[in-house]
Amino acid sequence: MRSRAVAPLLPALAGADGAVRALEPSAGIGRFPSAFAAHAPKVPAIRWQAVEYSKLSATLLQALFPDLPVFVGPFERWVADNDDERFDLVVANPPYGERGPAKTEDPDRSYRLPVDNAYAYFLRRTLDLLAPNGLGVLVIPSAFLTGTASEQIELRKLVLRRHHLAAAFRLPSGVFAGASARP
Repeated sequence: MRSRAVAPLLPALAGADGAVRALEPSAGIGRFPSAFAAHAPKVPAIRWQAVEYSKLSATLLQALFPDLPVFVGPFERWVADNDDERFDLVVANPPYGERGPAKTEDPDRSYRLPVDNAYAYFLRRTLDLLAPNGLGVLVIPSAFLTGTASEQIELRKLVLRRHHLAAAFRLPSGVFAGASARP
């Protein structure tokens, strides 16, 4: 994700206090908050809420960003306690694969459909946490827009009936191949 593409949009997202409330629901070690920090002071202050499932990654994240509030545990558990929260900006590279046992922790059972996969849940749930006129930036499979399987079509309908798609960009094939092999 190129934060420089999103940075010019941030002033319009700022609240009355001049800050942008932002959510990173699968924060890892904080690559997105770090990317946006590179644009300071040219952009409004960003008040992040980070959620990270892995205790190790959350510990590293807190060491790198001591002032960043980090919830350690499944995103579903954070949602259960914060469903009334709304954010001006959501930035995420959601997990992929099947959802684990935490899927039952979201009190809203409708988020279990149409498929039991993590990216679909994160996509729907995070976008529904946006404030009016908020911006969601997520790295998701191209099948979201082009897939023809019934579960892909149903997911697309669920999301696009509630949210406006401003832009979609396809990353080059193999962009993540060998990423862990870099020196």
